[in-house]
Amino acid sequence: VDPVALAVGPGGRIFVVDANAFGGSGGVIAVEPPDGRQTVLSRNDSFVQPIGIVSGRKGRLFVTDREALSVVRVTVRSGVQHPLSARGNFANPIGIAAGPDGTLFVADADAFGDARGGILTVNPRNGRQTVVASGGGFISPVNLAMSGTGLLYVVDYAALIVVDPTTGSQEVHPWSPDLLAPWAIAIVP
Repeated sequence: VDPVALAVGPGGRIFVVDANAFGGSGGVIAVEPPDGRQTVLSRNDSFVQPIGIVSGRKGRLFVTDREALSVVRVTVRSGVQHPLSARGNFANPIGIAAGPDGTLFVADADAFGDARGGILTVNPRNGRQTVVASGGGFISPVNLAMSGTGLLYVVDYAALIVVDPTTGSQEVHPWSPDLLAPWAIAIVP
């Protein structure tokens, strides 16, 4: 109905988030390579409008939900959902990425009450949120990816913003006038 994000998990399985499937509450669909067979992995329960997904350690998926204002951990083997982090600084959590140590990074388009959004970390064990970066060049960060050098590349409506997650410093690179509303990013090693 409304596939919005994907992640590649253990064994090359592909996981697609559909924001409005299953009666409108969305879910996660597993796609098996190479034949493309699809099965419902997880739906309803904690989901209201899932929008982002990343494959983390130990066969776990992490899903952002922009309406529930949360990050939900989904077990790949069973599809069981475990709400991990909710509310706090979240106002519109969209994109999610994982660092090499398992730390989760969330792009929130409206966090911190200033309608400019920012980047937060979420501890994958206890759900604790920490501010990484806000203000500066952000207008509405919607997605992000972590490079092999440990920098975050953030898709914002106005620019590509490179963020150092250890300092929060931002390097702003305005988009070409040909790009109207970039939404996603991938880094190829």
